[in-house]
Amino acid sequence: MLTRAKSFRVGDCFLPELKQHGYDGEFWQKSSSPTQRYKFPLDGCALFYKTSRLQLLESDTIRYEDSQGLKLHQGGQICRFKDVDAKQDFVVVNTHLKAKSGAINEKLRVLQIRQLLQRINTVQKRSSTPTILCGDLNADPLSETYSILHENFVSVYSLVCPCEPPHRANELDVLEFCDAVTDGGAPAEPLFTTWKFRSKEGERQRTIDYIWFNTQNKLVPQRRWSTPSQTTIGPNALPSALYPSDHLPIMCEFRWKASESD
Repeated sequence: MLTRAKSFRVGDCFLPELKQHGYDGEFWQKSSSPTQRYKFPLDGCALFYKTSRLQLLESDTIRYEDSQGLKLHQGGQICRFKDVDAKQDFVVVNTHLKAKSGAINEKLRVLQIRQLLQRINTVQKRSSTPTILCGDLNADPLSETYSILHENFVSVYSLVCPCEPPHRANELDVLEFCDAVTDGGAPAEPLFTTWKFRSKEGERQRTIDYIWFNTQNKLVPQRRWSTPSQTTIGPNALPSALYPSDHLPIMCEFRWKASESD
């Protein structure tokens, strides 16, 4: 899944290439974006899935509203899939919340996340349906937005894993196994998921990107991507030749529990 994916990148680059490998995708486009200042198409959220493994049962989008009911530019995707091998349904949510710090913007993010949770409940069909929620929340682990989500979900990166191998960007064994995990609780997250230098703000490191799951179901994390250190990235921060976005990629593999005791 991608947040802030550019529409031309999805239609002309990602989707044609991924379809050659058996994937299909969904894209939700914002109504307005800072990308327009530079004459780029609107960005949004994109979700790709392997058609031989997953069947798309339902695809919904949400565009958030302010307290007066006026439409905002932010929103996201809510998709329900069937795992054709496991014969189990689950929901995947991808969202991008209001950017910028400050109390006013945090109040908007709180409003947005409450709207999203309400919409998720309508798509889940029943409360036991496994749900994975991903996105750029623009909210750090000490925020009210994070706290609200933590009442309903567990962040994959707040889990305490048995081991933490060093990050090596060119190898797949940078995944941390999460077979025996416990909820570390807030705010045990990566030191940062975005790190950049800006002319007005200077250097900024923030943790604002997350993968969440609800714990009362059969779909559980198995292993997650170990985020790189500041030393690995280098002194010039993000983006770079090795990491071409100002946000780090995060990833988690999930598995179906064989039994309730698993």
